[in-house]
Amino acid sequence: MSWNKDQYLPDDQIVRRLITEVISPLLLWYAREVKRPMAADCAVYVYDEVRFTCVVDPSGILITRPAQLTGSIRVRFRKTFGQNKGLYHVEAIYPELDTQTGFTGFSCSGRMRPDAETPILHPASVTTRYNVRNWQGPSGYRPRLQKSKSSR
Repeated sequence: MSWNKDQYLPDDQIVRRLITEVISPLLLWYAREVKRPMAADCAVYVYDEVRFTCVVDPSGILITRPAQLTGSIRVRFRKTFGQNKGLYHVEAIYPELDTQTGFTGFSCSGRMRPDAETPILHPASVTTRYNVRNWQGPSGYRPRLQKSKSSR
């Protein structure tokens, strides 16, 4: 099992809980640190395809789009060997955030148990990013290369 083969889109409730229980609290913490708004477009990817989108900020999923979005967030889920278990990876980039520190986003990864009472577990790791303005992806994930028609 790997990020290259086993990505999937979990139930909508799982995605929303990840946003409210993991992403929004991180946005709140970072917004306080950098003293800037942290609203962002959030997209759940399965490989290179967007399967769910919303706008988030420290309060959670927003109904209306704020005038100023400052970042983008990508989320990926993948299955594991254990039945009813999985992993998630969140990556946030704020390329235009003008801070003295060079802060440009964060990433985090953790486990989930979709059938449990508490399906989303707190991140096992959170990495603050400085001067990183491109997507890194989860460890071991490489985008699939599209075969050109001439090579088929």
